[in-house]
Amino acid sequence: MRRRALSRSLWVAIVALTVTTWTARPSSAARRSVEELPDFDESYLGPEGEGQLIELAADSTEHTPHRSGEHEFNHNPPKSIVILVHGIKAAPATLNSIASAISQNDRTCDTQILAFAYDDFHRLASLNAGDLAREITTLSEIANRSPTPFGSLTQLPKPALKIIAHSLGGIISFAALSQLRASPQFLTHWSSVDFLAIDTPWHGFVGPSDENHLFGKWISRKIMPDGLVDLRTASDFLNGTQSKMPKPHLGIYAVGLPSNVRFFPVFASEGKQALNYTEGTLRNVPKILADETLGVRDLKQEHFISVLKSSYRYPEFWAQLQARCQSPRTDPNSKIVDQQTKQALNLLESYFPIYSGDHDSVVETIAAQEHVWPFW
Repeated sequence: MRRRALSRSLWVAIVALTVTTWTARPSSAARRSVEELPDFDESYLGPEGEGQLIELAADSTEHTPHRSGEHEFNHNPPKSIVILVHGIKAAPATLNSIASAISQNDRTCDTQILAFAYDDFHRLASLNAGDLAREITTLSEIANRSPTPFGSLTQLPKPALKIIAHSLGGIISFAALSQLRASPQFLTHWSSVDFLAIDTPWHGFVGPSDENHLFGKWISRKIMPDGLVDLRTASDFLNGTQSKMPKPHLGIYAVGLPSNVRFFPVFASEGKQALNYTEGTLRNVPKILADETLGVRDLKQEHFISVLKSSYRYPEFWAQLQARCQSPRTDPNSKIVDQQTKQALNLLESYFPIYSGDHDSVVETIAAQEHVWPFW
């Protein structure tokens, strides 16, 4: 009898373990639920230092508690899942104002907020992007399924995915999404995918080129923190390479975003960490867009324009610009070009807004913009 009871207990334990594993949350969100977005803590990372998603618990003072644990999320999935991605030398806590704004506008308590916790300074951006792509893939697979007590799966309404990223987080998110261009789960498991990037340094920074240079990245890792290595303007991560070592490949901007992503980049009016289209070498972007005969003269300009073209707003911007500008133009110093450059600048400000504040404070500015949140 004791042996039979022991055998029965063993089978119960195995079944319980199987069900627990099957219904587990898709990352650290299964194990971590925080009251507010935290400062950086290595305990939020995976065993190999990989980035993971953490869950922002519902505010019990404003919401009915929901989805703060595995059971609620799996049996009552949210209509929208928001992933917040912070910038370099920062932490999820820097996006608390965004999280608060989302919560205040979530009147039906149907939004789940997650934050991507990652080592932004000591880990390559390409690796962090891979981590985020993996987390999104797992989320895609689980968000549409609800386990019953017997382990079978029931198809549920597709939730919406929304990614809000600041600074380096924009590049990490762009690269992660570019990796999912051909993912059936990502393309079909979401009702919509929106991606808002706030003051991201799309242009990259000065550093050795990887093009035809066997030791470009190796040298960079000797003189730069890993978090900046992939952010070099001429890195194989941003720009791609024709080098045969290890093999030629496209940069993230050339790969582009999945067809179901609505991408919306916005910028800060001040700060040197990320340039907008009125600053530095990017101040020529309006003129280049207004006059196709000029061509792109700089790799930073090329990256920036590629990002604008990836936005769902670019086709309408371009149509408006073409309607207002004459072509071709032969005299780059003519008054016509100056007028058309102003037209291009005005349209850029309309379609890709510049908000008041520096690189950090612009997050607070955008959190207070009520007209932004109906989009989300």
